[in-house]
Parts: sequence; structure tokens; C-alpha cells
Amino acid sequence: MDNPFQMITDTFHPDYRVNLSIQGLDGSIMLTLSNECGVVAKRLISAAQRNAMTRNACASL
Repeated sequence: MDNPFQMITDTFHPDYRVNLSIQGLDGSIMLTLSNECGVVAKRLISAAQRNAMTRNACASL
């Protein structure tokens, strides 16, 4: 089974720097994408969304 954190990183790299940080006890993570100009996007990914990516390779962020 693929690591969901690595799957997310591989999706956006090398176009963006990827920062993933745990946000709560429920397992949600904050995805932050940045480039040389600064932060481009932030998205909270719930534990359910993250776990769905491991079950469905076509899951979208």
C-alpha cells in the first residue's frame, strides 16, 4: 500500500514545495503548496479523505 503523504507530495512536486502538517487528533492534515513567490494554496484534508486516497488511486485532492 502506498504512503498517502508520499502520494500527495509526488502529485505536486516539482512544481510546488509541499508541506504537510498534522492538524488534530482526528488525523486531519494541512496541505500547504508554495513556490518561490510564497504560499500558493492551503487545504485541510480530513482523515477520511486521506484514507480514501489509499483505497482509490483516482481520488482527487
